[in-house]
Amino acid sequence: MTLVRCESLEKDYFREASLRDLMRGRWRGRRATVLKGVSFLAQAGECVAVLGENGAGKSTLLKCLAGLLIPTRGRAEVCGHDCAQGGALLRRDAVYVSADARSFAWRLSGRANLEFFAALHGMGRAPARARADALLENVGLRDAGGRRVAEYSAGMRQRLAIARAFLGEPRVLLLDEPTAGLDPRAAKEQRAFVRSLAEEGRCVLIATNQPDEARTVGSRAIVLDKGQVVYSGSVGTALETIGG
Repeated sequence: MTLVRCESLEKDYFREASLRDLMRGRWRGRRATVLKGVSFLAQAGECVAVLGENGAGKSTLLKCLAGLLIPTRGRAEVCGHDCAQGGALLRRDAVYVSADARSFAWRLSGRANLEFFAALHGMGRAPARARADALLENVGLRDAGGRRVAEYSAGMRQRLAIARAFLGEPRVLLLDEPTAGLDPRAAKEQRAFVRSLAEEGRCVLIATNQPDEARTVGSRAIVLDKGQVVYSGSVGTALETIGG
């Protein structure tokens, strides 16, 4: 079953206005196209590694699929939902998980943070606590659930972000550098966890620059170069394309 569909997807940004632009009465700089005609499909049960150098458009692609950015041209669908329209149904079925965990309340515990976001999903107090405890167990944070997020390491906050993603039982996971900040052992465990998500029938897109991560997790890969898809196929060939 196709869960992700991109057709000639493009995204433009405007660069920050320079002093010269401002002197000429322009409040923004030149237009820059970050995604250029991106087309691909992703199926249930797949884990697709999205590869490319920094600035290739990996994060922008995932954010467009999550409805966090509106494409400039083309079309993207996740679980049949138009990503440009966003809405509650898209948010239910697709979750973007970033290595940046600043969206947590750092003075609250990890458990309290999960309970808060569970309440936003409409859960009552008792189900929210039970769900939070189960997710903390799944990501290896059971013993740290009562500690403030401010005391967490970068890797622990990343695991908490993945736990939060599963509060709504999404069918599509959009993971942006999911092992950033993790030590080798924790990264290995996290990759095994990500693989299990696809094995359960979910579709996972993982943006990464780490060859080992792509080999371990990805069932196939797409390579972005300056916003364009330059390869789609086996992970091994994709890594050869980028010299990994």
